[in-house]
Amino acid sequence: MYTYKIGICDDEPIFCESLKKLLTTYQMESKNQLGVRIFHRGEELIDSFHDGKCPYDILMLDVDVPDGMNGVQTAEKIREQNPDVIIIFITNYEKYALDAYRVDAIDYLVKPVQLEQLRRVMAKAIIQVDYVLDYQKSANRYLPIIVDYDKVNVEISKILYIEKRRNQSLIHTEDGDYSCYETLSQLYEKLDNNKFMYVHQGFIVQFPKIKEIGKNSVCFSGHIRVPVSRKYQKEVQERFQDRLYRLREQMLKKEATVPKKR
Repeated sequence: MYTYKIGICDDEPIFCESLKKLLTTYQMESKNQLGVRIFHRGEELIDSFHDGKCPYDILMLDVDVPDGMNGVQTAEKIREQNPDVIIIFITNYEKYALDAYRVDAIDYLVKPVQLEQLRRVMAKAIIQVDYVLDYQKSANRYLPIIVDYDKVNVEISKILYIEKRRNQSLIHTEDGDYSCYETLSQLYEKLDNNKFMYVHQGFIVQFPKIKEIGKNSVCFSGHIRVPVSRKYQKEVQERFQDRLYRLREQMLKKEATVPKKR
């Protein structure tokens, strides 16, 4: 089950604990798993980000902060690099609602927050988070390319290798081949570099799909071979050996958990 990560930023510790208890009640009612972290300053919240990227799905920001950045200023700073995070304002006055729209906040909570109000806002927030998560999964699952002026989504898990052929790139998959005018480097930037690697200046392979390696080539199912240039031979050999080692370790651990027959 997915845990929805929530960051609360409010300068009143008592209110923060009260809101956290309401969220616990909402979690029990809705069966949605929540992970809640509390901050008392906008600067403190932003400092918790990794390389500027927000680790939370939902942020609840107090607008009325007397010292430091207020909720709107914090939201503006966050929006510079995090367009997808869901923002909810916390305020003593409904007049701040207009500020919510300026930074694409989905709603606001008016103190003292009541459970019914929280239910309504959280229901809206969860729908938005689920939409973002589904979009991200889709983006990670498919490689979008243009084939004959039409957009085609190639299932990444089925790609074997990609080769440069004249001024085109030819994508070889388990289901067939696709030709596009994007360069190898452009396609490589869209792919998970932990799975895809160059083995030749004209070839990119999906490494987990490789069945065996030779001195100058790698082999896929169906006796399909792709050349490996001298520049990449050492890296390919080391990576393949590391993969075999990890597979062997996994098998040994699995065998260790199987009860021995008496």
